[in-house]
Amino acid sequence: MSSVTGADLLVASLKRRGVDTLFLLMGGPLESTVNGCAKQGMRLVDTRHEQGAAMMAHGYARASGRPGVCMVSAGPGTTNATTGILNAFLDCSPVVVVGGSVALSLRGMEAFQETDQLGVMKPLTKAAWQIPCAERIPAYVSAAFRTAMTGRQGPIYLDFPADVLYGEVGSDVGDKALALSMTEETGIPAPAGDPAAVRRAMELLRHARRPIILSGSGSLWADAGEEMRQLVERLQIPFYTTPLGRGILPEDHPLSLLSARTVAFREADLVLILGTRSNFISSYLLPPRLSEKARIIMVNIDPQEIGHNRPVDVGIVGDVKQVLRQMLDETKHALPEGQTASWVEQLRKADAERERQRWSKVNLNQMPIHHLRVCEELRAVLPRDAVLAVDGRETLNTARQTIPSYYPRHRLNPGLSGCMGIGVPFGIAAKVAKPDKTVVVLTGDGSFGMTAMELNTAVRHKIPLAVIICNNGGWTADTGKWLAARNLGHTAYHVVAQGLGCEGEQVDRPEDLKAALGRAMRAAREGTKPYVVNVIVDPKIRAPVSTGGSFGQPEPRAPETQV
Repeated sequence: MSSVTGADLLVASLKRRGVDTLFLLMGGPLESTVNGCAKQGMRLVDTRHEQGAAMMAHGYARASGRPGVCMVSAGPGTTNATTGILNAFLDCSPVVVVGGSVALSLRGMEAFQETDQLGVMKPLTKAAWQIPCAERIPAYVSAAFRTAMTGRQGPIYLDFPADVLYGEVGSDVGDKALALSMTEETGIPAPAGDPAAVRRAMELLRHARRPIILSGSGSLWADAGEEMRQLVERLQIPFYTTPLGRGILPEDHPLSLLSARTVAFREADLVLILGTRSNFISSYLLPPRLSEKARIIMVNIDPQEIGHNRPVDVGIVGDVKQVLRQMLDETKHALPEGQTASWVEQLRKADAERERQRWSKVNLNQMPIHHLRVCEELRAVLPRDAVLAVDGRETLNTARQTIPSYYPRHRLNPGLSGCMGIGVPFGIAAKVAKPDKTVVVLTGDGSFGMTAMELNTAVRHKIPLAVIICNNGGWTADTGKWLAARNLGHTAYHVVAQGLGCEGEQVDRPEDLKAALGRAMRAAREGTKPYVVNVIVDPKIRAPVSTGGSFGQPEPRAPETQV
């Protein structure tokens, strides 16, 4: 009787799940698994560090809306990935981590690279499971993908001991296990909300005079953009998003009054919260950020989030898309026509005034170059449907307030953990997920240095990117207060990039930015490798802080030029 190995079953299980791309760093005991995936035609993006592999799987999930998969070897290979996995966990992003580990038969003997990988991963994931035997591999892989994508999404860790991967079972046993694992996938319908709760919510909306909507990444994962647009326009409610939820609706929409955010949150009498948590991003929904008199309606697929940090008037547990459809069915009983007109006009005036005042004291022609000049020039050449991955501190804060988003899953950022170093890995992953889009990485010099070697990954795999570095020579702005251990020096990162196989140049004068960014954009559209622009910016410029306090959401203007 013929037989198959655990590695064979793992490869077949991934193939049946529709996995076509793996981010990995090859190592024991996964060599035969990696070779098997290659033979099945899967794209293998092998990285320079396991952290990069985990970050790419996370970025792929956020850009594509599908689970990202990374594969890492035993011991330090797995622990190296933990930063990327933690970031995915805090962002509620579905990532399946395949980790090789020491054979079960050698546990407790101080075997090579023996580590309690399951213990390490449990606090960082939605679930972490060790595979006990080869014939159970298909069932565990099926459960991993299902669990990662249902309810509140998150990363799943699968621990594959060497003797499980290389253990053999009869072909008939393997076939039966694969068939059974697929029959489990009967489809789990997205849950709708309690109809009575939806009606109570719409009754509150009917009496609201100054309502707003706050939408988060849960709306993106629910693919609820069209339903949200209909509700916003039908009821004429201004909307805002969290940084992770940007692009659910275009930020040049007439009811996207982003520069009036502070006024909107302070004076709203009702906040409809869609698919986001109450945390530091929204100042925990507490005064003075939100009025203590504001009524709160919260929609979240995770019941534990309802009323967290602040009690809600109506809590609706359900998928955002399904609940919005229910709300739309009830809108004939919602707001009388014109009820929010004066509120919208108030915010529109506040938005215009804030825009008028915002940069009145900024010298865009100064040298060294101002971060804002970089963002303004980039905004002018950035295609409307480009994917932008932003990383750093001053760079991130300035871009948040100046470069809008127009499409779902086209804006990638460090997320709730503020994880620096995501720029290049996220950019690579976004280009793999969306090969027809222009992908741009805008990063500070400190964050760039954390994962700069992944440029070599992009070169080897012919992945074109535009990488724009705001190089202020340090970890923060030189404010005169934070000086100890700040200095990095103005490293010639474009020369480093050239050594890794990229194209690159340095820009010192603001008048040279436009041409350099144009060359980078062309390379990102038409080339086969990254193009790095190393921009020397003013080390003393600290990015203007959003008037949203700790909310952290950008206040962009619509671009004057859209390509």
